[in-house]
Amino acid sequence: MAWRYRAQRVLTLEWLSHDVPLRDVQYTDMLSGPPSLSAKISPENATMRGEDGRPLFDEWSTVLYAEADGIIRFGGILVRSEFGEDGWTLEFAGFSAYPKGIPYRGEYKKDTVDPLDAVREIWRYVQAQPDSGLGVTVDSTKSPVLVGKPAKKAQKGSNEEDEEAEPYQLVWWESKDCGEEIDALAGQTPFDYHEEHWWNEGTDQVRHHIKIGYPRLGRRRDDLRFELGVNLFVLPSVERSGEEFANEVFVLGKGEGSKAVHVSVAERDGRLRRPVVITQPDSADKDRLTTIGRAELKARQPLDAITEVRVADHPNARLGEFEVGDDILITGEFPWLGDFQLWVRITSYTVTPDGNEGLATLTVARSDSFLYGKGGSDAA
Repeated sequence: MAWRYRAQRVLTLEWLSHDVPLRDVQYTDMLSGPPSLSAKISPENATMRGEDGRPLFDEWSTVLYAEADGIIRFGGILVRSEFGEDGWTLEFAGFSAYPKGIPYRGEYKKDTVDPLDAVREIWRYVQAQPDSGLGVTVDSTKSPVLVGKPAKKAQKGSNEEDEEAEPYQLVWWESKDCGEEIDALAGQTPFDYHEEHWWNEGTDQVRHHIKIGYPRLGRRRDDLRFELGVNLFVLPSVERSGEEFANEVFVLGKGEGSKAVHVSVAERDGRLRRPVVITQPDSADKDRLTTIGRAELKARQPLDAITEVRVADHPNARLGEFEVGDDILITGEFPWLGDFQLWVRITSYTVTPDGNEGLATLTVARSDSFLYGKGGSDAA
């Protein structure tokens, strides 16, 4: 796989170089987070400048694209650099890192709103400011989830009281961090997002897009596997941590004090009782709360965990066939555990283009530790 690095001015879209001589490149793709790329440039090339006279690499001004076989694998903005004896170290962050640290200074209020619409509003606001037009588009995906609460008039003759609206709002006097708000919405809904870049057909420019998946991105890959001794040569560490383990879940729903709706779901498994409390303040439906509790219990039951694997390019799972968000089976004869099988979900993907191109390092998590949608838990 032949890699090529191109540099561009972020605002003028002027191409600075179509073949930047980078070395020690390491690229990491991320699920629901900005990708990153680090690299070095030799001292003799560090003085390269663009036609505008500014340094070729200039923080918050230079964009780098990493291209392999005509496909853009990474697009990111230079955010940090460091000079050393062996070269100039450059650190780039994906476009989805840009909203982080930018305060929302507009006014956006909705009694109820789909969190994905709120994300689109944040991106609209960020790019509408001076010197902020990145050209990022955001998926039109919708979810059934609503944040915010409309006013409610109590029925005559009932003991209920009128309820005031609690709208979802982004307002200048709160100055919420745009990037942190996107991540908060992603965690609460929940949904996945992934940054993508591709050549705009018929031009020499690049499209930038945030893909959103509700309830998730990626899929269960029954056609692929990571097998120890076949395409998994470095024995991954299998951790057994009981810190997040629970065999009883108490779900606290809508209401205050002793009037709050609540359910309990437990599994007597021969271990000491380990309870956990979760809250769902917008729901008074006991069936739904029970479903949420069972999903949380399922996610907290397993002990065996693998967090990182190093895989080789192999017909079992070619590099490039799987993506962040996919679920893949790890299998093999593991020391102490014997015949071992575990479904894991890929949350990040790191490659070193100028190193061993046949290997990739993946950060993973148990597939059954993820909760999807309104209380569901499903690796598929």
